Amino acid sequence: MRLAGRIPVTFGLLGASLGLIACEKDQFKGAEAEVGKEKIDPDLPAVPEFQLPSTLPDGSHTVKEMRIMGRSMIDTENLSITGYVTWIYDCHAQLIADGKTEEEAKLAIETTPHLSCHWPQFRIADTPDAGEEATIKVVDVPRYMTKTEKEVYKKPEDIPPDFLRPVPPVAVGDQVVVTGSWKQKGGHGDSNMSGILVYGSARFLNKEWSTETATLAANDKKGKKGR
Repeated sequence: MRLAGRIPVTFGLLGASLGLIACEKDQFKGAEAEVGKEKIDPDLPAVPEFQLPSTLPDGSHTVKEMRIMGRSMIDTENLSITGYVTWIYDCHAQLIADGKTEEEAKLAIETTPHLSCHWPQFRIADTPDAGEEATIKVVDVPRYMTKTEKEVYKKPEDIPPDFLRPVPPVAVGDQVVVTGSWKQKGGHGDSNMSGILVYGSARFLNKEWSTETATLAANDKKGKKGR
């Protein structure tokens, strides 16, 4: 009987203790968040479709396409890119900017162009007024021999191949289709991991000149001299 009489008291104390703990938990429980109780479906704009620039109708590539896809096209031969010339390397201006006098610059270009200058190069873009970040570089562009070089390479068979190709009359603002090899490194020290175009030939869209017609004209001239 005594044991039975104590059980209600024990359970009563236990119930009181649990109630006290519950109250304490309620005291430490922060305010319930009012935000998020209702499901909200935000009216977000549709995600625009991203389309890679495609090749041009003549089969040539745009500069934008090469800047996006360039790494995947490394070592592609006979690749054509259409663009506007936005910049041309000027060795004379660079030497003057580096502190050379007018006479010193002329002498360096004439006697040691391979040491004093970069090999000719230019940049093209999809628009004439594009910034450098929207361009690609065309390197290893043919140039004329200097007077000193002509004296060194007197025999036709001694002339390096770089001097045997027609020199394109490039000017800033020209629209040109340049064909060549898409590489990470050119033959005269220029490099870019995303790709540079090693010059092979050119065809201008704003004036009548192409490597093909210039080569034919040069060969015709040589043929007439040989008669």
